Order: sequence, then structure tokens, then C-alpha cells
Amino acid sequence: MNKHLRIALVALSCAVATSGIAAAESLLSPPSSKFTKPLVSGKTMVSSGYPTGSMTFNSNGSLTCSNYPAFVSCKRWEVQPDGVLRREFTDSHTGTTVEVKAYWQLLSRSGNTLQVQQTSSNSTGPSTVTVTIQ
Repeated sequence: MNKHLRIALVALSCAVATSGIAAAESLLSPPSSKFTKPLVSGKTMVSSGYPTGSMTFNSNGSLTCSNYPAFVSCKRWEVQPDGVLRREFTDSHTGTTVEVKAYWQLLSRSGNTLQVQQTSSNSTGPSTVTVTIQ
């Protein structure tokens, strides 16, 4: 009986230690830095890249832009499976209409303030912008 009691105690202490490690890992790991549909859908956001305009991410996937130049026409948005937010619009500032796909990768979030890495099919490279959810 003494041998069974020791085995049970060892098993119990292993279970407690394992659950404690799992709990500590979840507390110490950084929060998920991914866009989700609930974070975006129905929200209006303003980017430091164009602070005079705003984008409304409609629940049907359409994208509405306010106070943007007339040559920018917003079309649609989607949260991709990897958590990157894709925005689609057209830009005709050169006289030719160009389909643009722009991507925001969420770097961090503090309340309604997001730090995102921005890339697009018509830019030379990534940049970091602050996005505010209104």
C-alpha cells in the first residue's frame, strides 16, 4: 500500500506541476497579434498614414472611405487566415486606375490604438503606422 501511495503522490505532483507550467506560459506569452473579424467588422478606423480620412469596415465586407481624395475608391476588406487585414481599393492619381491591395499586420494593441505594419501593392516597402478605432 505504501508503494501505491507514493506512486499516487508522484503522479499528483506531476499533474500539478504540469498545469502550473501551462498556466504560467499562458500568462507570460504575448497576446495574439492578429486581426480578427470581430475586431474589424463594423468599426471605423483612422490611420496615421492618412489622418484626415477614415475607413469603415462594413460587416458585409465592403470598405467605405470618408474624406479621402476623389481618385481613391475603397472597395472591400477581409481578415485573412493568418490574421492579416487586407484592404482593396482603386487609385487613379496617375490618370490610370490601379487596383491596390493593402495589408495591415497587427503588431500590438492598447485599447483602441493599434500599431500595424503596412504594405501594399503600390508601395516600395513596409511602414509602421498607428491606427485608431473610433
